[in-house]
Amino acid sequence: VLELVLAKILWIFSMSRCRHFSLQETKLQAGQIDLDLPAIISIGIMLRKKGYSGVADLLKKEPISVTYGIEGEQHNKEGRVITLELKISISNLLYSKFTAGRARLEYRMEWEDAFRAHLLKLKEKKSVILCGDFKCSTYRK
Repeated sequence: VLELVLAKILWIFSMSRCRHFSLQETKLQAGQIDLDLPAIISIGIMLRKKGYSGVADLLKKEPISVTYGIEGEQHNKEGRVITLELKISISNLLYSKFTAGRARLEYRMEWEDAFRAHLLKLKEKKSVILCGDFKCSTYRK
């Protein structure tokens, strides 16, 4: 059933006027699905390990470059990031579930500083579009 749903999403994207489509919370692994859709030139997938959610980007034009993750290997254990370089840069992000606790909060702030540095470095060259699932927490009484 999942492959059928994904096939339908990919078919709709291939028939649309959209040039780029970002997905988060995917469990798709590279090579898991093989579809013959000539309109989709590139599929980028960032998945930490099997069973974990990741991000995927579909493109109708070959990107100049694709980067997986951000600087600092320790930061790529938490967030999944694909950055596509086209006329602009597009960063697609999925951050792991944010849990309470001072240590986790401190690390989250460290990760966000590293991710901000990543975006600012991209911005030095060209405009940046950021999309994704940030897992922001809310405070409720």
